[in-house]
Amino acid sequence: MINLTDIASRADVKPLHIKWGAALIILLVFIGLTLALNRRTERKLKSIQNEATAFETVRAEYMKERAKIEPYEVKLLAPGSSASDAVQEAASQAGIRKNLSAMKPFIEPASKGFRKNGVEVKIEGITLNELLNLVYRIENHSNMLVVKDFVLRSRFGSSDLNDVTLQVVLVTKENG
Repeated sequence: MINLTDIASRADVKPLHIKWGAALIILLVFIGLTLALNRRTERKLKSIQNEATAFETVRAEYMKERAKIEPYEVKLLAPGSSASDAVQEAASQAGIRKNLSAMKPFIEPASKGFRKNGVEVKIEGITLNELLNLVYRIENHSNMLVVKDFVLRSRFGSSDLNDVTLQVVLVTKENG
């Protein structure tokens, strides 16, 4: 076994060789430590990149869901007077305003920050096509209108004509 003190005491070994050898050992230790630190840093970077990718995935899902919800939010915040006015407007657009026989307003208690006022509408003598047109107009109204209850009765004398009773609720965001 070689003892470094024996080598240093030998006359044929020059002090410069010892210094170069020590420098080489120190350099190898430094390179080893640097590589170990570099591997640890790369693992941390990979972990952070994975977190960023997961965040971007969740963000993309959020933006997709937000895009679905935004039209309804606009409807909730749109100024509107009452459910009966909205139903009359939709009936006029559908061409069945003359068939509206009764409108009875009602108010539901507010829940979860939303105010709901509604109207029970009775419509007499309309065809299914006119009814579908009315429901389409209600669904695509500028305010948030929800058909809560729906009853369809066919007329005794004419199978093409129907009497309809439906409850339409105007949902708005509560102030405050």
